[in-house]
Amino acid sequence: MTTLLHGPDSLVRLQKVDMNLSNLLFREGSRLSRAIALAIAAIGLAIIGSANYWTGYDISLSLFYIGPIALATWYAGRQAGCAFAVLACMTWYAADAASGHQYSYALIPMWNAVVRLGCFLIIAILLDAVGSGARALNRQARTDPLTGVLNRREFDANLDRDLIRAQRKNSPLTLVYIDLDNFKELNDRYGHPIGDDVLRAISRALGRQIRSYDTAARLGGDEFGLILPDADEPIAKAIVSRVIDDLYVLPQVKTYGVTCSIGVVSAASSSISSEELIETADRLMYEVKRAGRGQVKFGQCRSPSRSSTGALPMKARGRA
Repeated sequence: MTTLLHGPDSLVRLQKVDMNLSNLLFREGSRLSRAIALAIAAIGLAIIGSANYWTGYDISLSLFYIGPIALATWYAGRQAGCAFAVLACMTWYAADAASGHQYSYALIPMWNAVVRLGCFLIIAILLDAVGSGARALNRQARTDPLTGVLNRREFDANLDRDLIRAQRKNSPLTLVYIDLDNFKELNDRYGHPIGDDVLRAISRALGRQIRSYDTAARLGGDEFGLILPDADEPIAKAIVSRVIDDLYVLPQVKTYGVTCSIGVVSAASSSISSEELIETADRLMYEVKRAGRGQVKFGQCRSPSRSSTGALPMKARGRA
């Protein structure tokens, strides 16, 4: 460790390692847990403190302390960032005292420590504000502002991801399209606030009935979509049945006589694309609408040229 940190070249290498690690961790933020981030920050602080001791008073490493502080703040919040700011200041102070440097006045190292602590705390607070804003913008970009479920863009991204995973694992995947019947008439008759309340209630019901790794999204207007990984047709039927049971006991749905037309398609081939699944589910849903609405129709998407879409209609319970 001591030979690695001696001389100008070693300091350049240390800076490059610190910057590369920071870039990697910030880019892969969603994959890094709070505990791992704090552990890495603590190890980094210890390494920088050791470097500070071995390089002595002549070379300042204050800039490098910002890395662990920023890491702790970004992944664990303001309190953790401020705590690491204090730890970084204490580490610097201990390394400086251990180096044996003599100051002209005894209060100078204390003053330097206070100044460094102030700078570290400001950095932690500002970075926390930036991180909070970035996370809020990310949520806004991914979710529907009215209902709080995912939006169409995130739905499409999740479908591509889950379909690739299903094809790699040779596992089933089912797509569900849900359209509210005559929703425009409901808005015209009762007003948009009532319609918005219905949409929010349905979104909450969808979230209650799907599994933790499923996806529920509002695709636009009165259309919703579900992505059900590892769900063949029997599993999809059970999930859709639970969804229907929950939807039709909602006060908002019962009061205003809302019904749903639902198209359900399962991928039956490893060569299926997300566009083909969406097209088949949409077509099944519109077949239900033409047949009288308020029903569910199941089908399979087998290949670009072959789809089985005619069987297994299931009447939606609670239809007005």
